[in-house]
Amino acid sequence: MKHFMTMAVLLFSLYIHAQVGINNNSPQATLDITAKTTDGSKPEGLLAPRLTGDQIKSGDLQYNAAQKGLIVYATSAVTVPSTKTANISSEGYYYFDGSIWQRMDINTNIYNSNGDIAPSALTNRNVAFTNGGSLNIDSNTLYVDATNNRVGIGTATPSVKFELNNGAVNGAVKIVDGTQGEGKVLTSDANGTATWQTPSGGSWTAVWYNFSAAANGNLSGGSTKIFGIGGSASSNSIRVPYSGLYKITGATYGTYVSSVGECNFFLLINGSNSGFIFDNNVPASDGAMYISTVQYRILNANDIISTARQALNTSIVNTGSIEVSYLGAP
Repeated sequence: MKHFMTMAVLLFSLYIHAQVGINNNSPQATLDITAKTTDGSKPEGLLAPRLTGDQIKSGDLQYNAAQKGLIVYATSAVTVPSTKTANISSEGYYYFDGSIWQRMDINTNIYNSNGDIAPSALTNRNVAFTNGGSLNIDSNTLYVDATNNRVGIGTATPSVKFELNNGAVNGAVKIVDGTQGEGKVLTSDANGTATWQTPSGGSWTAVWYNFSAAANGNLSGGSTKIFGIGGSASSNSIRVPYSGLYKITGATYGTYVSSVGECNFFLLINGSNSGFIFDNNVPASDGAMYISTVQYRILNANDIISTARQALNTSIVNTGSIEVSYLGAP
């Protein structure tokens, strides 16, 4: 009778408080467990039911919406998964979500599942991609194709090692390293390290003018004028100082003293006919004529520019000028 009364009082107390304390008499939650020892002399903790994956599967009919939130510890993977045990692929804690068992992965993150990163989140961890993984930021802002070892900016389909696609907008690349400056060019050293450098050629123009001729052969007797550094001009030629692209302008002034004949002026490079004709097949008529021609040529440093005249009518008296301007590296 005494034991019956004690049990009745205990049950009545549980009903009143609706809280259970283990190893304490003032529970602070529905179930409040206090360790019995704190000196390490006994194992302390809470053990969830431990079942194999197959044992959990055998109870499929017992787990429904009413068991949502139930926790077990699977000691092994299920051999042949069912719909409810499809996720029990290894040992660990699992909870029932009302339909299927879900693994309780404390380390779940964006590397093995979808997830969000907090705005302006910082980390001191490294990000590594293996097995051909790719990185895609905002479709085509930045794309890393690890399978083909390619990087694309402005494109998600880079076709070479590095591809930058800025569409039809000018100014796709800006390199600021302290050496930049207007008119400079990006130059590589022997190791492939690039810096901004002032073009070695700079600006250069030579003018050979007021030459004259009344017969066939190389023209001479002109006056010279040079702008810039390097190169030279004599009374019958111009020596260019740099390798690169040049603009060559030739002008001839002729006076016909006979109504018969024509006159050709040729551009010579290092004494050989370049195939460039300043003036060809001038109409045969008395009076003054003027012809101006522009050509662009890639020349080597120290090439010699000169002209020669071939007149089918030696009665033609000509004067003229040649201007050679360096435009830069090809």
